[in-house]
Parts: sequence; structure tokens; C-alpha cells
Amino acid sequence: MIRSHTAHDIYELNGETPETLVTGQPTDISQLVEHPWYGWVKFWDVTLGKPHVKEVYGRWLGPSIDVGPAMTAKILKANGQVIHAGTYRSLTEDELTDPVQLELRKEFDESIKKTLGSAHTQADYEALGYDTPTPELYADDFEGTHQPTPDAEDPTPETGDNYIGAEVNLPFQGTMMQGRVKCRARNEEGELFGTANEEKPILDTRIYQVEFPDGSEAEYAANVIAENMHAQCEPDGSQRMLLKAIVDHRKDDTALTKDTQYVEHNGKRHKVKTTKGWWLCPEWDNGSTAWVRLAEMKDSFPVEVAEYAVAMDIADEPAFAWWVPQVLKRRDRIIAAVKSRYFKRTHKFGLEVPKTVRRALEIDKANGNTLWEDAIKKEMKNVGIAFKPVDSKEEVPSGYQYMDCHLVFDIKIDGFKRKARMVAGGNMVSAPAVSTYASVVARDTVRIALTIAALNDLEVQAGDIQNAFLCAPCEEKVYTKLGPEFGANEGKYAIIVRALYGLASASASFSRHIADCMRHLGYSPCRADPDLWWKANIRPEDGFKYYSYILLYVDDVLAIGHDAKDMIERLDKYFTMKEESKGKPDMYLGAKLAKCTLDNGVECWAMSPAKYVWDSIANVEKYLADKGLPKLKNKARAPWITDYASELDTSKDLGQYKDDK
Repeated sequence: MIRSHTAHDIYELNGETPETLVTGQPTDISQLVEHPWYGWVKFWDVTLGKPHVKEVYGRWLGPSIDVGPAMTAKILKANGQVIHAGTYRSLTEDELTDPVQLELRKEFDESIKKTLGSAHTQADYEALGYDTPTPELYADDFEGTHQPTPDAEDPTPETGDNYIGAEVNLPFQGTMMQGRVKCRARNEEGELFGTANEEKPILDTRIYQVEFPDGSEAEYAANVIAENMHAQCEPDGSQRMLLKAIVDHRKDDTALTKDTQYVEHNGKRHKVKTTKGWWLCPEWDNGSTAWVRLAEMKDSFPVEVAEYAVAMDIADEPAFAWWVPQVLKRRDRIIAAVKSRYFKRTHKFGLEVPKTVRRALEIDKANGNTLWEDAIKKEMKNVGIAFKPVDSKEEVPSGYQYMDCHLVFDIKIDGFKRKARMVAGGNMVSAPAVSTYASVVARDTVRIALTIAALNDLEVQAGDIQNAFLCAPCEEKVYTKLGPEFGANEGKYAIIVRALYGLASASASFSRHIADCMRHLGYSPCRADPDLWWKANIRPEDGFKYYSYILLYVDDVLAIGHDAKDMIERLDKYFTMKEESKGKPDMYLGAKLAKCTLDNGVECWAMSPAKYVWDSIANVEKYLADKGLPKLKNKARAPWITDYASELDTSKDLGQYKDDK
């Protein structure tokens, strides 16, 4: 998860983080900087049962991914158990210095040491070594006599449950990890969550407790478990495995040696092409390891095995020498073809993207227009309310932290509009004491909601909240020095009073702010997706009872109901929306959205990347025309010839002038 939220020097990322590139939304790192790892927190321990529930000490072990509501984190209890808690907080200044509280924390650490042992040192890891254990192939032999069969126990809800005992890869802590379905989940009174539905499995509401190799447990719905079980298997039920690394190798007496690797045939010596006697130990994506014959690994992962052989200095062994050089040559040809490409990061769609305000104004002057200047003025008009200037640095209250603020520039594909955005250097200040995590509505939730709208003939309206984060108050104590974009106030100091983009708490501040508004309007969050808000409603025309919905994806709002326009207007009174964004949606989350009629007469909503494709084609056609190059063909059956493999194409580049495309 940390790697996906970190910028890397990889040209495909275009200066963005992997998370931003995949989702299309700015990366929110707030959940990673909320607390220091293993830092002290206090949380409500509900396992004590009523009326003994109380706030106790715990150690913060990081955010819980795909488990619980938005604010859930992994907490280490005094008994060594790791739980997922959604109600926790940092310690106050009084608690940090109070002798009684210091003694309680000392007792906590002593309890952890007694339960889990002392902290590991480097010497402990060195003593463990790196030998991969050899698994016992057959463990069904036994010695001694049979034990008498115990009496049958009373049946439990788990008896005959097909999911119990299943081992499946599930999303856990930001990655896919293999877990074992342990039992049905229960509430504090011991009652089971959900019921089965054999006729319509999609309506199965059961929830299960899944245990992972490190001892952690998490709850998953039956349909989530079933979906992952099917996704990770072939049609015949055999399980697919993804290679993570090769961790060890071995050979037996049947393996060829350098003295026995040749045979004579018709008076000539020939190398024996065999991998017999060699075994590799791969580590799979679910964390498991197993010994696999070299022949099988070579066929499935030739490049990885060849690189491992070179790294371990066994490439000259008879089982490797006859095929490793050829595989590495093919790999090098592909890498050379990729490295010969270059992508400019200073341009988008053939237009220069400035890095500073001064450069933006220079581009305008050279082009004879004011596009970048207008974008800067528009942003500053909206963002100005976030800054409270003071006459001198001495007027900044005690306890406030300094950080830089600056404008970032972009070019939108929709008409190549210039965009300027004021961002805060949230990385320059310490993590805030408040929770900084904020979620967004899932795309599957959007599809389901649109399906409900089509089936019940409900209206769909959209809106885009203008300068969303600026609607929420700033929950951090920070100040900055104003730059040239502030005009007459340049050089002055200012206190940040609104949730400025770039602050660790900005996203969470806005999320909490709009959540309060949704509750004020009578909406409740959905348990399965807290960014889907619902409210019971009645259509006046026919008395039809249904639920109206509002879906929130940061500042993108989608309303579904018999009078969706009124729903948007009501929300607009609290959060000003861009006037041009209000109305029937034609674009949502980067895709074209439209209502259409199927061949059987049923109406439905469809999402398509058509607008993005057509804009790209128009951009290419304009570029070709400006350069006096041949036009694109009006008709083409495919973008390239049959059997063309772009990853193997080592032909000459199109030229330097195409690098920004």
C-alpha cells in the first residue's frame, strides 16, 4: 500500500503515484500519517461487554484496509491480540505526563513482553538463517493404535457450512493475503450475522470470521468470499498461483553433473537438455511456499527462473546452461526496445505545462493569450477564503507550524482547458492529532445504484461541488508565506483557516463536514458502502415506496430519486456546486454516462470511455494537420496489423516531435 501511494521515477506514472493513475483521483495519504507506528492510542474495548465497556490503552499498528468503516485501524491490545477498531484517539498532553497514566502504559508494555516476548534484535534474525523448510509430502502415516471415535457433538451453525475451512486469497491490509474461513460472525449477544439464500446466492447476507497466517482476524461477507474463490480458480476449480519470488533451490542424486552432461551420438558430443533432479522453492502471492520441479517453473516463469539462476551463480549447471542464455537475450531485446522510448513530463497534449506562476505568465505572453493567467485568477478567487493574512510573523499564534503553499498546473483533456490549483505542503508539518482517513463511493456501488434507478424509473442528477475542501474548516494549526499569485499580499504571512488541498486532514475534514450535512438532511450511510447515503421516500404520483440515494465521490455528487433535481438543489444550498455541472449526468468518474434502451425495450444506464477516445482522436488529427502529415484513415479494422506485438517492436522511434504524445 505504501508503494502504491508513493511517487516513483517511472515514466508510465507521469509524475503521479500509482494510486492516482489507477483511480484518477488525488492520492490521500492521510491514513498512513495519522499516527506513528506502534504509537499510543486509547480505544473503546467493546469485548468487555456491557456495562464494562471502557476506554483502554492500545498500540496503533496501521490502518485497516478493506475492513470495517473508514476510520478503522489495527490496534494491539494489552493481551497481545490485534483487533480492528473504529473508535480510537491520540493521547492528550495531560495523559502523556500524568504519573498514573505513565504507570498504566508501563503495565501495558510489561503485559506485551510477558505475552509475546521481548523485542527481536538483529542477532535474532541472523540466528534464524534463511533455509526454507522442506514440507512433509505425506503426513497421513501414523504409529500406534487407533483412538476410539469420540461421541458426536451437537450440530452448530457451522456444521455443513460449505465456506468453513476454505482457504482463499482476500484483500487484507492493502494486499491480497491467504486466509482461512474460521466460523460465522456473531454480535455481542452471540447472534449470527445474516442468513443463507440457496435459491438466490446474491441475497446471501452471512458474514464470516477469517483468520490470516499472522493470527489477525477480519470479517467478510459470504459473497465477497465466493467472488474471490471463483476469481482465483480456473473453470475446473484448479487454483491459480502468482509468483512473488524464488527463495531457494535444491537438487538430488538424479541431477546431471558437469561430468555427465554430455552424451555421444554418431561420434559427436551433445549436451543433454534436461532439468531432472532440480527443485525450486517459490513464494506465492499469498505468502505460501512449496517445492516445485524446475521443469514446471521453467515453463511457467522462464525469465524469473533464469534471473534467479544467474543471481545464485548456478546458471552454468547442466540443468540451466542449455536454456538460460537464450531466455536472457530475449529479455534484453525487449528491455532495450522499452528504454529507447522517452516521454516528456513538461508537456501534455503537445502543450507545455508550467511549474511556476512566472513561467505560466511567460507562456501566455509568448502565445499572445491569457489562458494560464485566467486559470490562476479563477483559482485565487475561490481559494482566497482559506488564507487569513497577518501583518507580521509575530502575530501567528503559538503552536502553529509553517508550511509552503504553491500552485500546480494541469491541462484537461476536455477542450484542453488550463487548470491551476493551490496546494499545501502538508508533508512539511507533523501528523495531525485528528483522524485523516476519508473513503469514496465504490464503482460497483455506482453501477448497482444506476441499475436500481433504471428498474424503478427514477431520475438521475449529478453535480460537482466547487472547491470542495474549502467548504470545511481547517483542523490543523498551520501558517504559510504568500507567493506572487496573491498580488499585493505577496511576502506576507497567513494562517490557513480552511481545509486546503494538500493538508493531511483536508479530505477527512471535508468528509466529516458533508456527512454532518447529509444527516441533517435526513440521510443515513449504507452499511456496505458508507459513501452511499439513503433515505426512505414515496413517489407522489403512484404512492410507490422506495429509497432515494446520494452517492459521494469526494466532490462528485450523484442523486437518484423521483425528484433528483430537488435533491441536488437542496445540497447546493449547503455546498455551492458548479452551475454547469448540475443536471442530467453525461460524464461521471471520467466515463461517459447515458441512458439507453435495449433491444427488448428495457431502459438502462451505460458507461463508456467514448468521449475520451474521440477527444484523443481529434487531438491527433489536429497535430497531424499542423505538421502537414497524412490524415488518419477513415476506416481501419484494427489499430495495427495481425500478429503485431508492440512489446517486441524494436523499430526506430517516430521521432523527437512525437515524444509528448
